[in-house]
Amino acid sequence: MTSFLPEGKRIHTAENTAALSTYEGMAAAMERSQILEARAVLCDRGHNLSVELPAMRGIIPREEGALGIREGTVRDIAVISRVGRAVCFVITDIFTDEQGRRTALLSRAAAQQRCVDGYISRLCAGDVIQARVTHTEAFGAFCDIGCGVVALMPIDTISVSRIEHPVAKHWANDRPFDMRHVEQPVYFGACSSVSVPAPSLVSPPMLDSASAFVHVQDKPPSSNAIALCEF
Repeated sequence: MTSFLPEGKRIHTAENTAALSTYEGMAAAMERSQILEARAVLCDRGHNLSVELPAMRGIIPREEGALGIREGTVRDIAVISRVGRAVCFVITDIFTDEQGRRTALLSRAAAQQRCVDGYISRLCAGDVIQARVTHTEAFGAFCDIGCGVVALMPIDTISVSRIEHPVAKHWANDRPFDMRHVEQPVYFGACSSVSVPAPSLVSPPMLDSASAFVHVQDKPPSSNAIALCEF
């Protein structure tokens, strides 16, 4: 099983709990650049995420909230929408703030970049992978395929029988299921910087539904992107 899991799969594991329970555990996890997971509980006016940690405060600065935020290719809703949900991250620093509180600086973007470099960029057509449906639109289902990085399952690949809408098969935030990963010459909007034989990927919710659909039509046929079909 890959170590780059859809968000929500790691949060209750013994390894994750042990690493986050104490200062020593978090310091060791920071040294190893271990990917951890906890629940985002607040997004402030600057769109920084507060993360619920047992040992200290946790903050994901806005620009570390998702791949593409820093570059402006991903909208801030990709960060805001994580409140109340599990987020993956690596610990980048631990310090004591001006009020004497221990605080951990966290980066979700760094965890996602590791997922892209160490896992997604190495996928080949036909690979069976775990995924979690994050939300659906009339044209398909957006699926977390690791660390909150999302790919599209077009509606015509969801079922052998014709369906009117993806909710006929999958509800958002349903339990993870296996998928067969395939490549198709289509494009799913402004993408994370993944330059591989396979795929560029959308980090949601990057575009509104209409924009995402228009971009599918506009990409030149020679381009490749990840598409998914149910396995």
